[in-house]
Amino acid sequence: VHQELPRLLRDTVTFKTEGQCQLKEIAPLTVPTVSEQLKGNFREQWRPENCQRSVESAGMYEAGGSLFWLEPIVSLGGWSSDEAMLEEPSWWDVFEAHSVMCPEVSVKERLYFGDPFLAFTSVSPDGVRFPANLRVMRGLVLLHAWYVAMLKAIQSRNLERIEALTVMALTVSVRVYHDPKEKSVSFFVLKSLQNSEKSKLTSFQLWAKKLSFLLKEIPQSTQPKLLALLQQKGLKYNGSNINKTMLQAATSLTGVLSDRANELLVSVQREYGKDVWSGGYNKISRVIQLVTKQVTLWNLPQDSEVNVQFVFEFVIEYSLMTLRRGNASAKFFNSTNIENGENGGWTAATCVKAFLAHHLLRLATSAAEKEAEMMKEAAENDKDQCHNSKDIPLPKKDTKEALEKVWCPLKYHYHNPKAVKTQAEEEGLGSQEAEEDVDDEEMDYLKEVTGHLPKSGKLAVELVRDLFEAEHEASVKKLVMEVDPAKCLMECQESKNELAKSFKASVMGMMSGMTSVSSGAPPVSLRTLVRRASNPDEEDSRKEQERQKIWSQAQALRKKKCQLALWAAKSTDSLRGLLDKMTGVAQFEKGAINQCHRLWVISADLAHEAPGSWNRAPTLNHETLKNVFECLAKFPMKEFDMLVAFDGCVPENKATLRAGMEDDGKLLEFIILFNDRPRQCRQRKIFCGSSRVESGTMKLWTPRVRISVTERSDDFVPPSTSDTKAKKKPRKQTTHDLNSVGVPPATGRPLISGVDKAKIFESCNEPDGFRGSACPIFWAETKPVSYWQTLLGSLQVGQVMDFTPGSGSLAEACLLEDVPCAGILRDQIHYSWLVNVLDRQCLKLLADRALARKPWSCAHP
Repeated sequence: VHQELPRLLRDTVTFKTEGQCQLKEIAPLTVPTVSEQLKGNFREQWRPENCQRSVESAGMYEAGGSLFWLEPIVSLGGWSSDEAMLEEPSWWDVFEAHSVMCPEVSVKERLYFGDPFLAFTSVSPDGVRFPANLRVMRGLVLLHAWYVAMLKAIQSRNLERIEALTVMALTVSVRVYHDPKEKSVSFFVLKSLQNSEKSKLTSFQLWAKKLSFLLKEIPQSTQPKLLALLQQKGLKYNGSNINKTMLQAATSLTGVLSDRANELLVSVQREYGKDVWSGGYNKISRVIQLVTKQVTLWNLPQDSEVNVQFVFEFVIEYSLMTLRRGNASAKFFNSTNIENGENGGWTAATCVKAFLAHHLLRLATSAAEKEAEMMKEAAENDKDQCHNSKDIPLPKKDTKEALEKVWCPLKYHYHNPKAVKTQAEEEGLGSQEAEEDVDDEEMDYLKEVTGHLPKSGKLAVELVRDLFEAEHEASVKKLVMEVDPAKCLMECQESKNELAKSFKASVMGMMSGMTSVSSGAPPVSLRTLVRRASNPDEEDSRKEQERQKIWSQAQALRKKKCQLALWAAKSTDSLRGLLDKMTGVAQFEKGAINQCHRLWVISADLAHEAPGSWNRAPTLNHETLKNVFECLAKFPMKEFDMLVAFDGCVPENKATLRAGMEDDGKLLEFIILFNDRPRQCRQRKIFCGSSRVESGTMKLWTPRVRISVTERSDDFVPPSTSDTKAKKKPRKQTTHDLNSVGVPPATGRPLISGVDKAKIFESCNEPDGFRGSACPIFWAETKPVSYWQTLLGSLQVGQVMDFTPGSGSLAEACLLEDVPCAGILRDQIHYSWLVNVLDRQCLKLLADRALARKPWSCAHP
């Protein structure tokens, strides 16, 4: 417009411009200049000298001026983005103002603006020239509407229309406020909000931001005094005087209004008008109240990502997605729908969707991180073999990346756009074939996200889709009053609750396949392990039979090599009965001193679980192992028996263990020096806190001089040298020194569902990153599988009896070393979970040996 209009005005009779005259240089018109018949309530024509006097005395001036004096960059009315004094108007409002203010009428009917434009400047008038580049404070919608009308007239070369619109631009009233230091700009902008419906541009969120700028300039005071001061200044919002409710709503909104939330509100306003959210303060303030109530009910940690600001952003984003997809109209978002309804209205249900979507993403992220750690560990232990890491599938990582594409409403809308209606639907045929075409097209969009995912990943993405498409709305509303919606779904037993079924399947799928594998092989899923030992060229039925056969072999191997028993009564006599019934425990015929020892193991770190054990290992209660020690005191031990108890890196536990082992001064001790702390522990480097030390106490039923000393060649041998006159020579290490140095912390442990763990240990809790997801069953577990393998070899162990099986690390070491073992467990859920863990470990061993063509030895029954 500024480029083409000066050239076109030369051809009109009313305006005689010469040369390259700029629009802002054209003087405003007076009534007689145009026509004696033009009648209107004009201000006096703008006089620079009067402007100078008025600004110097009153700080403002109003007169008949020119629209071209206003800042031509109309996107924000001349304000910079960081000042955020104005926002881009909604095109709905612009087109409405265009039809009202600039209708297509005859040139004889005059066009005019009904209200003055309010502007701001920091440039002092000189009393000679007209102003320029005034920053708009009110009237930005009308300014946009006029430029749209002039652009259409220029494109159509309608000179009569161009002349009428130019007259309209040169007969406006302009009120300019002046402040050379821009200290009172917030007050001027707020004062610019008047009663005119045509100029009602400012949304409530922008008005609240302007009010916050003003409050920063006012000394802190109580709310009644502050409200009285603002009322005294005459502040209004869209013509209404400021009141207590309005002030509270503005304060609440600015507390949660992030840049992201502001962008979403502006997008809704621009595309669907202010009436959805920004036209008033009652609706938006009620949404904030409902969101705050819902987040407070969940009682999440203060540093949780699911806070009021996040959920508020999600609610506004979900409304924008719903509008763009045509699932609801702008009229749907009224006070009744967003607040009322059975089990809560639309807002409360959307908050639950935000919780569930974020929960799924967090689970996927946690699973992907654990998968990456296992891959790194496998790569470090597989240095001698050549593997192409690019060829190894990463299903957890793929699931996480897919969820990142759909877990936010707008991201979901982008990757799964609404299917375009077919021609049959547009013609109103409504055939079944047309509906099927639309469904197929929508699924094709989603396949681009889920095409390469495993079944669990597809279930998770489809669950997010169903949540956003309101497929489970009734079930979602039932979760509104739940403290933990995710836990409620996991424990739901309703057969008709499809949301609970889908959520369980998604969560269990993402948590599956996370059991620790051997140190020499990459992590693989259960399905991949079975397929590795089958012939992929056979028919499906044949492959299925082979897989079932291998699974049965794995279970049989676990039952033969690793016996597990449930100690439900927890009494001394019942424990003795279990030991007598277990094959090969009471009568260990293979036992022989210095050849095949029987090892009894107690680990304090695996005896019980306590809150906060990932940071500080719990102290052992004497009653926890009282019946175990009483049973061992009565059991007929042999000369080849060895009892080893570990304190779990808690010095206080050593005294409890020694007392239970009947300390008679003949107990033996050795230590384990770890080279690092577990990842979950505090890593702050403080004085004398670099390593952790665990103490092991051993009891023998024969003089220790009868135990032969053997050479040690493991990775944890303590460094030592022998001094000679010539030089220092390395000394051979033997089991004379059972201490171990440089032992890594336990990593890659099998995980258990947080819901199942809570049933085993009622008082335990999990760190924030593992809340509601898969986690280790004992956070304080210290010893890795590699250490257990070293201990089994150093003590020449032929059988293991473990009273604290924990997560099965010792049992895994026994399977790797071909040593029969037995374990006693105290809880049914722990028992079932550990059976599954060891079954999968046996399956992997079978698959590895099938690939290596190495026969499995079954020397010990």
